Amino acid sequence: MAETIKLEEGKVTMCGMPIVFVFTKSVYYMQKELERALGEKWKRMMYECGKNDAMITVSGFFSLFQNENKIKELLLVGKPDPLNKAESMQFFTNQFNKMGLGRVEMAETDVNKLSFILRFHFSPVAQAYLEHEKGTEPVCHYFSGLWSGASSTFYPGLEAVEKKCISRGDPYCEFEVKMRR
Repeated sequence: MAETIKLEEGKVTMCGMPIVFVFTKSVYYMQKELERALGEKWKRMMYECGKNDAMITVSGFFSLFQNENKIKELLLVGKPDPLNKAESMQFFTNQFNKMGLGRVEMAETDVNKLSFILRFHFSPVAQAYLEHEKGTEPVCHYFSGLWSGASSTFYPGLEAVEKKCISRGDPYCEFEVKMRR
């Protein structure tokens, strides 16, 4: 995905969409202010923003590379093969890792249940929290939404929930991605 970022004078885009860079310290302060103003609703708001961003980015990525055979295979057109499903998720994590926002690994895969465990090392949001406080619950709601939105592009209905978080002292952030009822 890094190859989809374009730098022009006064403008930065990714997959054709304008983006901004924000310091992780600012994300921490924004989330704390949202929590103060909205109570628990801030978590869903951040989740939905991440989900929307991922769906736009992944769709933009596919449209940029629509003529490449590998992308067509990963879209699973007419190929409900469980091996392709796991490969699709691995493709997404590989592309994310190229962006330099942390490192994601697929820790567990159950293609029959469409369930994945993603481990996110070096979450910039969780790291920002650790600079100020040790948390008692996960704080990477934007990334939960991101994993949900990206995986929903391949498999509609998948949702992500953060089970472990660096901000709490866990060694990595861990997200369970599966069908929610």
